[in-house]
Amino acid sequence: MQGRHKPGSGHYYTVHLRPHGMNNDHPDFNFHDSAQLVDPHGDYDQNLIKLLASSNQAEYEQNRKLTGLSKPSIVSGLRKSLTLSVPKCFTVNLMHLLFLKIGELLILLWRGSLKCEPTDDKASWDWAVLTGNVWQDHGRLVAAATRYFPSSFHQTPRNTAEKISSGYKATEYFLYVFGLGPAFYRVVLPRKYWINFCRLTRGVWVIIQWEISQCQLCDAHSFLTQFVEKYENIYYQHRPDRIHYCRPALHTLLHASPEVFHIGPGACSSQFTLECTIGNLGEEIRQPSNLFGNLC
Repeated sequence: MQGRHKPGSGHYYTVHLRPHGMNNDHPDFNFHDSAQLVDPHGDYDQNLIKLLASSNQAEYEQNRKLTGLSKPSIVSGLRKSLTLSVPKCFTVNLMHLLFLKIGELLILLWRGSLKCEPTDDKASWDWAVLTGNVWQDHGRLVAAATRYFPSSFHQTPRNTAEKISSGYKATEYFLYVFGLGPAFYRVVLPRKYWINFCRLTRGVWVIIQWEISQCQLCDAHSFLTQFVEKYENIYYQHRPDRIHYCRPALHTLLHASPEVFHIGPGACSSQFTLECTIGNLGEEIRQPSNLFGNLC
């Protein structure tokens, strides 16, 4: 996906809708064109060959920009008959995408903690409602919900006002944002922001399943697409000084459902599987003095 940058800045952001006043920029992303979400797996090998054929540094830099590649992956050395090919093997990591990146972005918005440019005004941020006493009361409400969680849910959300910036775990983020959130945010968020958050929640609860029907997957993709498009309209609002609201995780949401068609449900290949394996191996090693060294 082509990025966009603020005037006078070289940092690019994954913004789908063209900012106002930047008519020389590329047009809006078409959310309803599914062909834009099909990964060009067949082009990867040809692009890599082109990159490696660079005869000098200048040609390499040009080919790197053209192909989006910098070097071969170490995973390319694995036996092709036993693995998915690169880049198809690098799929969406639901654990960090949903439980941390998306949750963190929304909380920053609703707490009014995102960077405010001089041309913007926080007084116009009608979504920034989790502040002051509201945030303190909200945190106590989250902590009070602990007694209603089954013991199988492991780490239940702690008081967000006290703990969310000091070691809040991925499971806590998920149970807080997508478990308690639809009910708890309803009483504080303006309706249009709450409704859009519910679109996200509806799609998330489908794509984290171990088994997903094709009908469910199509519904999930529709809800996630609606969420991302509406997010840019109600928060970023085509304003160049708000481009930084649009983080890569938002675009990745558009690929979450199509990736299930490629490799199956993300719950089977997400970071949770690896984290669980590391935990099991750590218990077997029983050498806390050099735990990670022995894991390696």
